[in-house]
Amino acid sequence: PLAPLAALNEMHDVGMCALRLGCHFVVETLAHAKDKSLLPEWVRMLQMWLHRSPVACRWFLLQSEAAGWVRSLLLACTVSEMREKFAQLLLHAAAVLRPLELHLYPIAPLLPDTAPPVVVVTTSLSGSLEGTDEEEGEEEEPGMLDAGVRLAAHEDALAGGILTSPPKRARTDSSLPAPAASSSLAAAPQPELPAGLRLLGCLLDLLPEAPHHWRHFSHLFETALAMAQLGPEERGWMLRRRFASHLVDFYLADESPCVGLPAHLDEGRAAPRRARMGDKCTLPQLEHMVALLSLLARAAHRHEPVARTPLSLEGRLLHMAADEYQLLGHGALLRRLLKDGLHVAAICDLCEHLCYESRDATETALHVILSGIDTMDNEQLGPYLTTFCHVVDLADSLAAWRIDWALQRLLHVISNNMRYKQATISCMRALLSLCVLSSRPRRWMLHQRALWVKEWLLSGLSSQVRCTAEHFIKAILAAESQPSAAAAGAAAAGDTAVGAALPPPPAGLAAETGAAADFGLTGDAMATEVVTEMAVEPSGAAPELAVAEGGAGACSPALLSMYEHLVSHVVLRELRELPAAAAAGAQASKHPDDVPPPRLAPYFRLCAWCARRGAVSPSLRVEELQDLYALQDGHRFECDETKREMLSFWHAATRASFACVARAPQAPPPPLVAPPPQALSAAFHRLLDSFVSLRPNERFLEYNRAFLPSFYGLLREMLDCPGGDDCLRVLVPHRNWEWAIKYVIVDTAEYVQLLQTPDQEPDPFAHTLRSLLRSSAGVNADWRLRTLGVALSSNKLLTNRANVLPLLVICMAGEEEVATACERGATAQLCACLDACGAALYEDARWETLLPIMALLAKCAGWLRHRTSDDARAEARRQTALGAWDVAATRDQVLHVLFLLLRPSLGLPPAQGSRPSPVPPPTLQAASFDVAGLLAAVDDSCAQTITSALLRNRARLAPAGPLQAALNALERASAASAASGRLGGGGGGGAAG
Repeated sequence: PLAPLAALNEMHDVGMCALRLGCHFVVETLAHAKDKSLLPEWVRMLQMWLHRSPVACRWFLLQSEAAGWVRSLLLACTVSEMREKFAQLLLHAAAVLRPLELHLYPIAPLLPDTAPPVVVVTTSLSGSLEGTDEEEGEEEEPGMLDAGVRLAAHEDALAGGILTSPPKRARTDSSLPAPAASSSLAAAPQPELPAGLRLLGCLLDLLPEAPHHWRHFSHLFETALAMAQLGPEERGWMLRRRFASHLVDFYLADESPCVGLPAHLDEGRAAPRRARMGDKCTLPQLEHMVALLSLLARAAHRHEPVARTPLSLEGRLLHMAADEYQLLGHGALLRRLLKDGLHVAAICDLCEHLCYESRDATETALHVILSGIDTMDNEQLGPYLTTFCHVVDLADSLAAWRIDWALQRLLHVISNNMRYKQATISCMRALLSLCVLSSRPRRWMLHQRALWVKEWLLSGLSSQVRCTAEHFIKAILAAESQPSAAAAGAAAAGDTAVGAALPPPPAGLAAETGAAADFGLTGDAMATEVVTEMAVEPSGAAPELAVAEGGAGACSPALLSMYEHLVSHVVLRELRELPAAAAAGAQASKHPDDVPPPRLAPYFRLCAWCARRGAVSPSLRVEELQDLYALQDGHRFECDETKREMLSFWHAATRASFACVARAPQAPPPPLVAPPPQALSAAFHRLLDSFVSLRPNERFLEYNRAFLPSFYGLLREMLDCPGGDDCLRVLVPHRNWEWAIKYVIVDTAEYVQLLQTPDQEPDPFAHTLRSLLRSSAGVNADWRLRTLGVALSSNKLLTNRANVLPLLVICMAGEEEVATACERGATAQLCACLDACGAALYEDARWETLLPIMALLAKCAGWLRHRTSDDARAEARRQTALGAWDVAATRDQVLHVLFLLLRPSLGLPPAQGSRPSPVPPPTLQAASFDVAGLLAAVDDSCAQTITSALLRNRARLAPAGPLQAALNALERASAASAASGRLGGGGGGGAAG
């Protein structure tokens, strides 16, 4: 099994000769050819030969080491394809040979010329270093450090042990023997080893030269990682060779705590500087090296009370020297790994493995991470924040302490760097991802809300920060309010809130974390998107989040507690100062395009979000909201987002209070819906006096579409409060209400459509306005007459029938209103509307639009046909209304629509080749008969057409039915009109009418 290379070269059978020839051709000829199209085929052929002969595998591995193929093709070769294929050959040969040499791995000696470097480990944050092998009483393995080599300690420049500058090269006692330098391939004869271990030794020997080939050495570490992944035997031999120490020393170079001891150091000469890897634009490809360090750490037992962690590899744990274990958690290594951002997943695994059940390792790692968050640019924060979240989310006996220690310091770092908005947003998003997925940090943040809510949500220096804070609070409250049922048992079993009875932040926090340094230049936020719909851990009702009884239904205690904190008297008192401060920073110009500062918009939007989910506060009062609204509205900002969100919150809070009253009628109502009558009336009047701009451009239209529903919805809710009658008496005569009817309802359909069709989704704003209009119409007849004048004088019925028609239906309630409407041309406008779109409405069966048109025309017909000879004024008004109506202009189309609507009643067949005619409802048919009677009474041509149609189709009508009486009356009216002339032209026509 351990045949030397010379003996293998003496084998002259055909297979070995062919293999040697093929390998030499690939390595020495094809590797240098310009055309490498045949390389994959040759590699597959060599792998087939190697698979058949373990002897050939050993020859190939030994020849690769002896002839320098490993160096030339894994390290110095610039062709990535060639490096990859050669690495595949090496790994294939090692895997084939491994079962035959595996039993020799435990007894394989270490090579005498590869003594590991001296390890200089800084003291931990606790001020002590774990014992070395000698302290543990373990027998040193052959080839390890000489017994006389001691561990040196290097004190940090910072209190707390975090390195801020490269440590000086350590000097050792001149009496200590210096280990030999790394030998070349032409060194003295070495003992024969299993070929796989010789390959690992060859890879290790190439490390000193690797920095000069940093652009091409990725496959070197990939091969070493793949060898370590073959099994615990390879990993154990790598730990005996102190692979991790060599890799750390190689990676950190001049900053390395590991110091080789060349002989010239004893002569007082400084150590030469090592080659630098990477440049300003490119980092060396060391991801596989980081993965190898993580793998070796997790394969060995830890020098902690708990030797195994959840990340440890399965099976028997291997031995790692104590100083080497400490080296993997060294601050200089963690700082460099995080700064370079190499293989963040492996860094997280390594940190979690080291910090598990270890307070010292946790403090060291988190101190490095927090220092990086405090000092790095925003573009470099990703590795730090990701590692921070993984370490804080560790589930062990130190979880409560770790969360409190880490989150307090992170909040302090964020607070000191709030002026750097992109970095602040990145930190918030990372913290949000941690809180959404884990209940312990989430509950700590909810319990310690006084440390961050006000500063993030109200005092944030940019709107992006405040909006991110709003999203953060919404997300953690949603996660806390909707726990996973699968993990409910775990929460009940002891996953209580870790924030209870926590100590205040330590006084020396600023000194530990360091001065507040810049997060860096502005830039895009870290690419960490938080998924809003994800499985979250359970959240039991934490004791510190409980609120007093009387909360809203099934609303979670966390939501109620946060809502109460947001709307407390303290916060509201502070808000009175903020609108003035915001206005002070606004531009003095009143140009319509000037956007006011929306500082408080996220706060009120968040409060409204809580209220819509059932949160009710016993401390929220109308007087306080009125004061805040008056302050904000007094600035008279156009398109004021803060005012819009404030009204939205007020509306949502009022609705939530009414819902609370409906759920518990016997309980005292919340103060918001049971204010003193004078306070309610004053607030209602102040709302009606609001500054609202209705400019007809897109920016104002978009703003008002969001503002007006909350504004009028709040007015509607206030009418239902005790003392709402006083508010209604304020509303009806108010000039702004009349303007709103004209400019929001009558003149445009951009904001609302009062007439809802069945295929439209219900519009709460339309329902709100209809309710306000009905309430106003039921109080005052003068208001109805004024509104009729507004609705008819603009002549918008044809273009805006969805709003004007419902308004006419509400206002034309009595005879006086119908007479006024007829005088103002309602009949002519209704006929014009029927002329323009009646046939299309019939074809589409839009009865909800045709019915009010015909019903209003029927009302007008009833008043016009009712002649009173004893009332001269009424008769004069009737004649005026008839004179203003040009029947001839619309009679043909109106008659066409009427016959379409009366087709089922008259028994008329559908037109040939047309689809079946829709059947109008009976109420619409009855109104159509009334309108037909009016037309017959006022126009001779209409009377003749209607009479002839009735006489022709009378035989098809049923002898009895609800429409028969109307038909008989229509016949009499048509006949009388045809005999005596137009209505109003003679006594007979009028009497018949």
